[in-house]
Amino acid sequence: MAVQPADFGTNLNAWFRLLGRRWKPLLIMSVVVFAPIAVVAIALFFVADLPGVITWLAELDPFEQPTLQEVIDMLTPLIAPMVIVVVLLVLASAFVYLAASRVVACDYAEVETDWRAASRFAVSRLARAIGAQLLVSGCALVMMGLAGALAWWMIVLFDTRFFAVFIVTVLVLTMVPALIWLTVSVSLYNQSIAMADRGVIQSLLESFTLVRQRWWPTLGFVLVTGLIASAGAQVLSIALFPLFIVGIAVPEMLAIAYGVSVAIQGPITAAMAAAYSVWYIDLRARGGTVEPSELVS
Repeated sequence: MAVQPADFGTNLNAWFRLLGRRWKPLLIMSVVVFAPIAVVAIALFFVADLPGVITWLAELDPFEQPTLQEVIDMLTPLIAPMVIVVVLLVLASAFVYLAASRVVACDYAEVETDWRAASRFAVSRLARAIGAQLLVSGCALVMMGLAGALAWWMIVLFDTRFFAVFIVTVLVLTMVPALIWLTVSVSLYNQSIAMADRGVIQSLLESFTLVRQRWWPTLGFVLVTGLIASAGAQVLSIALFPLFIVGIAVPEMLAIAYGVSVAIQGPITAAMAAAYSVWYIDLRARGGTVEPSELVS
């Protein structure tokens, strides 16, 4: 039976029910990816002496400001670990989005799958997802760079007079909505890659085409599911509270707490990926007949 378009609330309920049915592969797959990154993050920050930096900050004299050079010297060793962790998290998130999309597609098609099969599928299409992510990020950086360059030029040309400040304010107020519009419009490229076997450009174009007619409902669905997932993350983070308390006296515990918080992101990312997948299928169904078997072909 073809997938039928549904209203906002029905799609939200479909997401909840899907998480209930497929929680096991979603959870295992996400933990298998994010847990090692958590271990790597802890190790890197210990190597970079994050506890030492925290101790230094705690022992600062509140009446004596450190020099800029002192701050730079203390924080510089943390830059490389932070970059490495961010890159790993981006790769892991792309992997989880693809694998979760496969789990959702199999659920709609009533095809059994497990976390291993979904993971192998994600690996096979990960390069395309990373390529699309880089393209979107590149476009966003170009937009911000052009706006920043124009703002700087206006300030240099007109100093800080009213006209320059007005133009810079307009640029900022224009750039933020433009970035939000771009992000929402192409937010379903992972699902397009996973369920329609699209390439980098084709997945972005399909996402843009699907979202264009229902941009505001898409934004609403992303916000609502994001808030629900964030609430879940906050509940899980309660377990970290003792670590942060102990970390006041033992800075090493703060690095461990950060690593655990990285691991917690895995299940939350999988849940959000499932939400995007439900919405993607609904948008496709609005544009034409979608047989569940097509989603896993």
